[in-house]
Amino acid sequence: MTALKSLYREVAMPNHDADIGNKNKGTPGTNQTLDKNQGNRSKQLQEHAQKVAREKIKSP
Repeated sequence: MTALKSLYREVAMPNHDADIGNKNKGTPGTNQTLDKNQGNRSKQLQEHAQKVAREKIKSP
């Protein structure tokens, strides 16, 4: 039973650092970890751009 749990842990726990750097070039699929990372980055950049735009409107 212990060996089965350790095998499950190896399969279920992806290497997050490696997934961020691996864009799955040359494969038809997508890397879900990388997609989530880029989506969050896009959201943060958009929020920052909106904040800067609001500040420009306020300042004379």
